[in-house]
Amino acid sequence: MAVWLSDAMATRSQEAFWEFERSSNIALIDSLRDVRLSYADLDDKISQLIDLLAKDRGKRLAFIVSGNDVGTIVAYLALLRLGHAVLLVSTKLESQALSTLINAYTPELIVLPAGQKLGALPSEYRAREAGDGIILFQRTDAPQSIHPELALLLPTSGSTGSPKVVRLSRRALNANAHQIVGALGMGEEDRAVTSLSPSYSFGLSVINSHLACGGSLLLSERAVMERGFWNELNTHEITTIPGVPFTFDVLKRVGGEQLAPDSLRKLIQAGGRMDPAVIRHTYETFAKKGADLFIMYGQTEAAARITVLAPSELAVSIGSVGRAVPGGEIRIDAVGQVEYEGPNVMMGYAENRADLSREDELSGVLPTGDIGYVDEAGRLWITGRLKRIIKPYGLRINLDDIEASLAVMGSLAVTGDDSRIIVHIEKGDEKRIAGAAREIVKKMQLPASTIRVYRMNSLPRSAEGKILYSELQK
Repeated sequence: MAVWLSDAMATRSQEAFWEFERSSNIALIDSLRDVRLSYADLDDKISQLIDLLAKDRGKRLAFIVSGNDVGTIVAYLALLRLGHAVLLVSTKLESQALSTLINAYTPELIVLPAGQKLGALPSEYRAREAGDGIILFQRTDAPQSIHPELALLLPTSGSTGSPKVVRLSRRALNANAHQIVGALGMGEEDRAVTSLSPSYSFGLSVINSHLACGGSLLLSERAVMERGFWNELNTHEITTIPGVPFTFDVLKRVGGEQLAPDSLRKLIQAGGRMDPAVIRHTYETFAKKGADLFIMYGQTEAAARITVLAPSELAVSIGSVGRAVPGGEIRIDAVGQVEYEGPNVMMGYAENRADLSREDELSGVLPTGDIGYVDEAGRLWITGRLKRIIKPYGLRINLDDIEASLAVMGSLAVTGDDSRIIVHIEKGDEKRIAGAAREIVKKMQLPASTIRVYRMNSLPRSAEGKILYSELQK
């Protein structure tokens, strides 16, 4: 059994990141809207929204149409303080996918921060303003039962709008924020750019961990390749750039080490496997600026982050994802699957409103679905996946879902890795299948070059007739 928290971690983890201390230290910077908020200012805004929301009794489920803006963070923290459950919805989610989620979970509240847009809602919702441009949409019917410890719902597939979500408790959400602080040695001097969506578990963990350590956040919707992005980083003396593998591909391509501010001290990579050559280039070039590269591995099911590879070990262990974050334990089960135990493990999954009242079904132990091993130095290496899930550009995609969508048009198989998706066609109209595949990729907001389509004489199969995906990947 893992010893989850050291005495120091246990004391610190009792301090919920959403219950921060009021101070004059900067908490949020929104340069696009010319807003700078201290922790005292942020607390005032949260209190104002709480005064309005506290009139509603009972534990509620709230959807937040979320972007990297002050309104999203104020609503998120206010709802956590009130003990409600939250689901952050991407602003890029298509209206049909949002409708699917609303129908599955019937949230009592839908929060629309200033500047965000929302399509038509069911007639049960009534709108009212909540200050700072925030609009609340509320249902008039009585709330349905929600587990008292449930804090956050995170989609397992942000690209499809599938109603399947991860259920995270207040304890798990807060624990991982503090685990990340400990793993990265974070403090009040840390200032990160929020270039990742808060509806994405990694992006949200950046927000949570910086609030947990009293650091600050530059709220940005700009892309890494934009000149304005780098101007913001320099103007506001950013210390930390978090990113998925694609982020670091772009940094290499645009010469990020030349554009980055002198204040930069940390680069944090998660969201999928990064090319070893890019890892080496990144840590060698940014080290000259005094910035360290931290490689992290995680899953939405563990509130985002599970392991970290220290910068001091990169030179001798490129490809490893490091050791468990403080309070966690990694082990390998009988079939070679990576198993994680820690206080940040989810309660379980949900697919509808009734599931939100269910108890904790995992008791802190998460079978990750990844295959790997732990070396003699205690570092974890991921070698494959039990389930066919890939993460191109940090976006979690189930290959079986894509294959099922296309299979109605012919006999085919779908494979891929964190850089591409490949459709192997045995029978069927190649042009039609290719068009449908491109449409799927477009809806996921991935580059068209992510998809490849090939015609085959026959798919490799076992004696039982099962497709041999390992043969297709050779």
